[in-house]
Amino acid sequence: MQKKVYYPVGSSQLLKATANDVAQLLQKAITDSTIAIEQYKTLPTTGIILIYNATLNGNQTCAVKSNVLVLGLKPQKIMD
Repeated sequence: MQKKVYYPVGSSQLLKATANDVAQLLQKAITDSTIAIEQYKTLPTTGIILIYNATLNGNQTCAVKSNVLVLGLKPQKIMD
């Protein structure tokens, strides 16, 4: 099953570029993986999902929520 990074329909070029960057970085980090990007109208239930949130304020320009199990990954030590 191909893994995906989703972004909302009507997103800015910046959010689309961010989705693409996330997919490329994950693909480099996960051996033999293929990560695609895809727009969504209805919130997906699986994958990496980028969500536009107009309520962020102050110094908070973005928020990241994570579930490592979304990609079927196990946390790994990257560096000593």
